[in-house]
Amino acid sequence: MNAQHITKINLMGSPSRDKFKFWHKQAPMPRNFYACDIDFVLIEKDPPHIVAIMDYKMPQDELSWTECITFNDLVRHYPIYIIYSNADFVDFKIYRYAGCDDLNSKPLCPRLVNKTILHGQLEYIKWEANIRRNL
Repeated sequence: MNAQHITKINLMGSPSRDKFKFWHKQAPMPRNFYACDIDFVLIEKDPPHIVAIMDYKMPQDELSWTECITFNDLVRHYPIYIIYSNADFVDFKIYRYAGCDDLNSKPLCPRLVNKTILHGQLEYIKWEANIRRNL
């Protein structure tokens, strides 16, 4: 294992990025300065490209309005998967995002298709390997 891999494997989320996102929400900006962060992007190195975009949710979480706007644009270029799991990362419910038609509805009704249920981290790894292989 090389030093770069050892360093990457131990990285957690960036507190400075989270502080910037919080600052952006709290700053005295115009109300129409909307933003959205993207949770996770799967990439391949050779040839370099984006494989898929992932959004992680706890089981009770819903997609936000800004996420739906972002995903509606990105889904034209990349597959997007919404992954629901508890913090133990044992059981996964994975949906492919297929769009959200009415961004003014309350609540939002995004189209999530191809529900996949995985039990265990090994099943998740096989699922992700399949995505990488098939694109």
